[in-house]
Amino acid sequence: MNCNLSKWGWRLLPGSISALSMALLLKLGAFQPLEQLGYQALFQLRSQRMWDERLVLVAIDDASVAQIGRFPWARQQYTQLLQFLSDAGANIVVFDLLFSEPSADDRLLAEAMDEHGRVVLSTAWNAEGMSLDPVPVLQQKALGVGHISVRQDSDAIVRQVWPQIQGTLALAIVAAQAYSLMHREVALPQKTAPMWLNWVGDAKSIQQYSFVQVVQGNVPKENFVDKIVLVGVTATGIDPLITPYDRNPPASSVLLHATLLQNLLRQSLLQPLGKPWWLLLFLAGGPLLSWSLNERTWNRQVGTVVGLWVGWLGLSVLLLNFNHLPPVVLPLTLFAITGGATGICDRVRESSALRRQLRHLQRDEALKAEFFRTASHELRTPVANIQTAISLLRIARSPEDWEEYLQILEEECRQEANLINDLLDFQRLSSVQPPIQPETYELQDWLQEVMVPFLVRAEANQQQIELQVDGGSTKLTLDWMSLRRILSELLNNACKYTPAQERIQVRARLVTNQLELVVSNSGVTIPAAELDKIFQPFYRIPELDQNRQGGTGLGLAIIKRLAEYLHGVVEVTNPSNVLMFTVRLPIKVEPMAVDLNQC
Repeated sequence: MNCNLSKWGWRLLPGSISALSMALLLKLGAFQPLEQLGYQALFQLRSQRMWDERLVLVAIDDASVAQIGRFPWARQQYTQLLQFLSDAGANIVVFDLLFSEPSADDRLLAEAMDEHGRVVLSTAWNAEGMSLDPVPVLQQKALGVGHISVRQDSDAIVRQVWPQIQGTLALAIVAAQAYSLMHREVALPQKTAPMWLNWVGDAKSIQQYSFVQVVQGNVPKENFVDKIVLVGVTATGIDPLITPYDRNPPASSVLLHATLLQNLLRQSLLQPLGKPWWLLLFLAGGPLLSWSLNERTWNRQVGTVVGLWVGWLGLSVLLLNFNHLPPVVLPLTLFAITGGATGICDRVRESSALRRQLRHLQRDEALKAEFFRTASHELRTPVANIQTAISLLRIARSPEDWEEYLQILEEECRQEANLINDLLDFQRLSSVQPPIQPETYELQDWLQEVMVPFLVRAEANQQQIELQVDGGSTKLTLDWMSLRRILSELLNNACKYTPAQERIQVRARLVTNQLELVVSNSGVTIPAAELDKIFQPFYRIPELDQNRQGGTGLGLAIIKRLAEYLHGVVEVTNPSNVLMFTVRLPIKVEPMAVDLNQC
């Protein structure tokens, strides 16, 4: 379980660090310039929308300034415009102009406003914070007054407008309220949060007419019937405004108020992502992304990140079409950094794994080389002894000599056969697992039978050997043949390496559906560094073989493979000069037979 937790931690770590880093940079405002560029690109990708047919712009353009004269103009010009629009049946007239200075023509303009009845004027504040309200005579005749104050971001684009400043509603909101008096009510936003502009198109796309052409009667009156008419300056150099669609040349601020009014009429104000969506974005683009990219090939990781880039851009454009404003650059950066960090971590882990594998291969090669040297020596030794015995047999004269040389031949043949069998057994366990062959025996009887030859051997070596069994009368079902090999190998090593007058002990007991078999021998000390390696194939500790009895270094490796084959484990410890091997195997306990005659 700890290994799984560690693996999950490594898979989530790159994305978690990336997400936390992006959140910190976002908090510090580091992404603001990049997101401003992304904001502009998003509108360019979405392309322009159609303007509401109810909106008409009367533009104080370059042609009007050229004919009427230098701006600002006398109020008489606006009086003529209002008279024309009243005759044309315009619904609402909205002036994006400040009439804060008194004029001799104010009375005539006030009469024209009163005649039309639905005129909305503008107000603002100067640098000192003083209000620039319309002159009283005009303000009394206006249906409403709205502020035109806006705040540009660092890239000179206006993205938000406050619905209300110092108790004064925005010009577009007042115009929407005025329109609601004679038409279906327009739902208005909350006054406590800024309104996010959903830019419609460039300055040329809105339906508009030149001021001078309108007052001269060159525009048909039916073009203004029941329209919301905005009057504002579009002449070059006067009140310029940069938008996502207009930078060079810029638009003018009247386009901003027209955009905001359209957003209100069509309920298309932008809705930025809320906090839950930001949390989901950081979670999906950070830890979850690094988890999914982990252990993939570099090409697949790059392909996934590129796919996420394309997908997010497409999704962002789609969300913008549905009046939602997602972040653009931050998610793309988060995907890229998470992908890069995950890729680097994978490459570092792969490099580390390759180095470990290389070390293991080098170690295995060294062990194999040592094994082949040992095996060749062990294989040649019996053959040499056999050849010597054969030569002696040829010249032997007495039956006693023949018997002695035949015993030598028999012993050397047995040793050669055992060595070859070890090699074959290890190869078999390393490649194909043979089927388990369960049988049922009584534990104590079986242990006593297995230990018979080792009792004789221990006595010959002046070693003490004892058996201790808990629950020995219980019948168990398991692969006794494999267990016999395990116990025989452990006892063989114990007899081989235990000094004279030392003790060999075999203990067996049942522990919660497991057989625990412990073989220990005293008088043996193995360095801790060597203790972790003794189950490795081909590994030997020559210092322990004081009697030079030889071996292949495969015995304990075979024991470990057999224990795993039986779904068990084998462990080794060396406390207080006692070498202790513990084998734990799952077992099936057979129910004891009941003698009915005794019931």
